[in-house]
Amino acid sequence: MNIKTYYCNSTKILKLLRRYDDYADNRVHRAIVGKNFGEKILTEFRISNNLSNFDCDVADAVYTIYKNHDTTFTPGQVLRVLSGDEKQTIVKGYNQQHIIDSIEWLRKTEIEIGCEAEMDKREIPLRYIERAPFLVAEKVSPAPRYAIRANSPDSNSSKKEEYADLFMPLYGYAERLHQFNSFPQQLLYDTTLSPEFRLSNTLENIQIKRFLIRRLEPLRNLAKQDTDEEIERVGYIDSENKYRLIVYERASKNAGGGIAGLLSDIGIYRSDFKSDDSWKHKRHSVHRSVTKILDYYKHIGYIQDYEVIKKGKIIYGVNILGKVKYPK
Repeated sequence: MNIKTYYCNSTKILKLLRRYDDYADNRVHRAIVGKNFGEKILTEFRISNNLSNFDCDVADAVYTIYKNHDTTFTPGQVLRVLSGDEKQTIVKGYNQQHIIDSIEWLRKTEIEIGCEAEMDKREIPLRYIERAPFLVAEKVSPAPRYAIRANSPDSNSSKKEEYADLFMPLYGYAERLHQFNSFPQQLLYDTTLSPEFRLSNTLENIQIKRFLIRRLEPLRNLAKQDTDEEIERVGYIDSENKYRLIVYERASKNAGGGIAGLLSDIGIYRSDFKSDDSWKHKRHSVHRSVTKILDYYKHIGYIQDYEVIKKGKIIYGVNILGKVKYPK
């Protein structure tokens, strides 16, 4: 593969699924969309399994492969798209199995979306996405390999246009809304990196890089939007300042009083560590990765600068300073 453009689903639904783990209860859940229409519009969804942040990253990788005109993929290809390193080899054992498990989980998970009110406002011919696998892909030889299978009516169906390209239903929905972050390989990996910017492509570091890209791309896109309507169309309806402050750990009303921030968003929880010292070590380890990535982004001109924010002796997070623009 020679992938130059990478894609990340930026719909409100996927943002909710990434962050919280309480949606797989067979109830209809609602995402508030369309704030700039002057009224609160709700899009409904139901999902059969909870997804982790890593599962969502894997889904983004599979969609990126598909958008680059490849209808089959392997766990190794998924890893290379996740990391941006075209020469990275998958390690049998943890890395390979972790990706296979995620692909299988996406295949087992079913989702349905009711979006009639939203699509009526946008004048888009899509009303409802019927319950279907989150990822429609079949195992093929030689293993482990998967083939993307289209999930649309036959060519004679009057609804063909409404359901085209829904082999990943939530991504077909995002296509109708044009709600994707698209970014160059350089933000994930650069073969010309000097040693001071090199960061090993562990699954954790990959998630940190992709988390930062998801926070920085809205800043880059907001800077080039001309109208509120255009900002709404691409899905960036939050204030710019919300994206600038990247917090590692904080109380969140939206999480039912739990903890939200970069750490929990990528699946790192205080409860998984036996002592305060081990938790402190992990926080510092993640912070070092974040600053190394941001230093690299400064080097290539993607961001102008950042500052480390502390509360007492505790590193609270980082704040992005200045404009965000495509790298040199």
